[in-house]
Amino acid sequence: MENELIIIGDSQVAKCWDEIDKLVPVKYAFLNPNKYFLQIVRLVREDQILIANGDLVDSYYADYRPRGENDNNWDLFFSLINQCKGRYLLNIGNHDYRSYPHNINIWGLEGHNLARKIQKKYLSDFEYARFRFLDELKAILVNPKKFDPLEKYPNGKNYVIETANKALIFLNTGPDVFSNLKNLFDIRYLRPSCIVTPLVIGLLKDQLTFFKETIDGTRKSEIFVFLHSPPFFGIERIQPTQLPNPLNEENYKAALKKNCLDTGIFIARNHEFIRSLLDSNKNFVVITSHINTPRQYIIDRSTKILWEASMEEINEKRLNANYLKFISTPTTSEITPQIREIGYMKVGSNISRHVIKTFPTSASNVT
Repeated sequence: MENELIIIGDSQVAKCWDEIDKLVPVKYAFLNPNKYFLQIVRLVREDQILIANGDLVDSYYADYRPRGENDNNWDLFFSLINQCKGRYLLNIGNHDYRSYPHNINIWGLEGHNLARKIQKKYLSDFEYARFRFLDELKAILVNPKKFDPLEKYPNGKNYVIETANKALIFLNTGPDVFSNLKNLFDIRYLRPSCIVTPLVIGLLKDQLTFFKETIDGTRKSEIFVFLHSPPFFGIERIQPTQLPNPLNEENYKAALKKNCLDTGIFIARNHEFIRSLLDSNKNFVVITSHINTPRQYIIDRSTKILWEASMEEINEKRLNANYLKFISTPTTSEITPQIREIGYMKVGSNISRHVIKTFPTSASNVT
């Protein structure tokens, strides 16, 4: 019997969310990612598999001034996910590389349903609102030579699990571009959309080799590929797009930019990843997260045309290997002015999204 998959994107578990929840009155409906992550974890049955597709924690350390190695968000994450009755599988996201918490006064909590005026009223003396001068960079920069936040990560950075009918491949798209100091001064990455949803470094050469060897070797009827950051994505609706021929890095990047499909994508070996999907004869569903916006795309292998699809069309073409399917997950950690729902994805006989909470547009403006 094939196990159903319950998929969560961007849980961003952190101890600070529970602390904020205690300080802000209930009437403001603060979005506490820990609470909703645990709610989904507890929904999972013994015969289901839970998949958390990256950004498992908001940062490694739980405090500006950690009081030892144990003062980290991973302890909290595993205390929550270990309540899962079924098996769970994990992927890595850009937040999982970050060492220290971010400053809520700089980044705000609108994504957690708190307006600035409410944040100022109740959180002005909160530890995570204190300005740290150059230490603010600790919330962004990554230096694995000095500190590798993934050193104790249990699953490694890419792996494959096979179920009765599926191959589940997990690829780590790496930290975001601002993890490298020089990119903070690179004009390509300083446009507003990239600051809000940063581009991600991408796949290493050995990861792509692992991926190609794995898809060549599997005999499963469906291959699900899990990436935290997508290979292409558009916040706005798109028209059908012809992929370039030849599909090289320069042509591919230009096509994504021209068609507004370059929001929050991974950079290194992106076109090679897409080409490996096109060159294979296997049946793929690619699951991504990172952007917190529900979207579905299909690429027709024969015509190389990419278009935005409905979930009904994804399910209709799910078992047809001529079509490459791409689906983004819901999130449990953040809302936007346009997307006020959080939830999870379920893969069974059909693929579907499920809402566990909708936040009214005006909820954070209550005085």
